Amino acid sequence: RYGNGLNITTNATGLFLEVVSLFNFNHPPLFIPWHDLHNPQPIIFRQRELIQVDVGHPPVSTLRLPAAIFEEGEGNKIVEGASIRTNVPA
Repeated sequence: RYGNGLNITTNATGLFLEVVSLFNFNHPPLFIPWHDLHNPQPIIFRQRELIQVDVGHPPVSTLRLPAAIFEEGEGNKIVEGASIRTNVPA
């Protein structure tokens, strides 16, 4: 959960962003493939360690996601390529 209003789930091919059921009005989750996330930058926002990434090439949006999302699997390859270490406890 992200801010109690957004569920973020991941799999081997990408991540899904889904608004909690109270607000989603039968909209399916938004899927973003890992290969569409570029230019990862570590940031601190409201005392939380986040990774800011551009979406698409050329960028169509920017996301700030909890660093823990990039801890395992394919997401880890994005931050490894940019020499970013995440230190978020599991």
